[in-house]
Order: sequence, then structure tokens, then C-alpha cells
Amino acid sequence: NDHTKKVIFIGHDAQLPPVGMNFSPALDSDYLFREHHVRSTSFELTQVVRQKAESGVIANVIPIRKALSDKVFNRLVVDFGYPDVKEVAHRDLMARYLESCGHTINGESIVIAHSNSDVADYNHRIREHFFPGQKEVMAGDKVMVVTNTNVSGLFISNGDFGLVRQVLGSPETRTITL
Repeated sequence: NDHTKKVIFIGHDAQLPPVGMNFSPALDSDYLFREHHVRSTSFELTQVVRQKAESGVIANVIPIRKALSDKVFNRLVVDFGYPDVKEVAHRDLMARYLESCGHTINGESIVIAHSNSDVADYNHRIREHFFPGQKEVMAGDKVMVVTNTNVSGLFISNGDFGLVRQVLGSPETRTITL
């Protein structure tokens, strides 16, 4: 064993960095050298393989990627002239969401919102449709992990999705004074 090993970090440089940081250390060659004396080589995959060439998603992503590489962060223009890119008004969200998911909970229909307030409103409206009068977490709920965690030896990553299969115990309510 010559103790010479390779470590491969795979990531997407346009994703948000870790909480509290303004860059992703594992993808920053200067950081790796400065902090760990590790020389690295980076490669960027640019060939799109999961979207059709005429995709509106791809057509909209290309200018965004260019703006990121040019460090221009204040211009976001979305071209809705494609069949796979739709602008949905706030008032039309439920109808469009239910149409997209076939009126059932599935693993493909996702709502992306502008603010936490919109997220709370959309979650409430969708929840009320599928689980009328049920404000507490229950079996059948789809959840998203918001922080990395380790549960019983199982690592769950921030951004992972899950489906609640069973809820044990009754709800617990706490009052917290701030």
C-alpha cells in the first residue's frame, strides 16, 4: 500500500452551497489545496443526456448557466414559449397541480415556490385537498428532508424525499416563548 489514493468529488457547481457558506468546499480546488494541501483536477460535464434537445427546460437553463459563469446574478428571464415550460398564476396553482399529478399523490409532480410564505400556502392547499381536515402529519404524506441527518445508522440527505407510512403516537403540542 503506497498510501496514494484518489478521491472523487461529484457535484453540481450551480447548486446552493452548504448552509452558512458562500461556496462548496468539496468543489473548490483552492480551498482543498489551502486547507488540506490536496491538489485537484476538475472536469465539467456539459452534454445533456436526460432532456430532449428541443426542451424548454434546456433552452431556459443555458442562459442561466452562462449568467452564473459570468457572475451575473440579477437577470432571470424565463421563456414560456415551450410546451414543457408553463407559467402558473398563484390562483391557478391547485388546478394545474392536480392536473399534473392526475389527482393522486405521486413522485413526479413538484411545486417550486418563490418564498416560504408561498410554500406554506401551497402545502396547506394541497394538504387540504388530499387530507381534508387533517392538519397533523399522517400516513401518505410526502415529505422532504431539510437537513442532513443520521437516523438509526441510515444517512438521509438534505433534499431527499420520503413518504410517511405510519405515524406512531399522538401529536405533541408545545408553546415556545421567543
